[in-house]
Amino acid sequence: MNQKIIIIISLLIVLGISFYCFQKMREEKMSKELKELVKKEKTYTTLKEINYSSSGNSNGNVYEVTLDIDKEILKVEEKAIHSDPLQVKEYKVTEEEIKKLLEPIEEFNLPEWRNLEYDYSIVALDGPGHAISFTYDNSATGGSKMDFYRINFETKIPEDGRKILYDYRDSLLNLIKEENLIKKYQEK
Repeated sequence: MNQKIIIIISLLIVLGISFYCFQKMREEKMSKELKELVKKEKTYTTLKEINYSSSGNSNGNVYEVTLDIDKEILKVEEKAIHSDPLQVKEYKVTEEEIKKLLEPIEEFNLPEWRNLEYDYSIVALDGPGHAISFTYDNSATGGSKMDFYRINFETKIPEDGRKILYDYRDSLLNLIKEENLIKKYQEK
């Protein structure tokens, strides 16, 4: 019995050391600019909603994906041109999928990436704009019930941070699974 306990404790120690080393290696690979973004003071508390939007151009197309954390519902809205009705689909999302999506928010302090300067060399004048927004209820700490933290993809994000942002967007979009479709409708 004592031998099993010693083995379990040894494994836990090895896992802890491995995790610590992995984190240190990951930090060493981050650019200086990304490290500064990650270390910014957190000004947010309770996450309510995550939103990815791609919209714009002269046709007025819209593509928006919104995850309601409390309801565990992912809502997708699409419109090809101004005159088209808005196509809406709602999907059920599991608590485990949401937890996995929350990890990078904390790990990389994503909401604090807001207010970065636009990089006009990558902004298309008639192309879509892309952004990820986080909506927080900060009322418990004296803030607003609905505080928005928006990260535009066309800002001066360090290159390694840009990859994190695109990977995050892909993780959100991967939650769109036809087998989890619960509602489909149109809005004018």
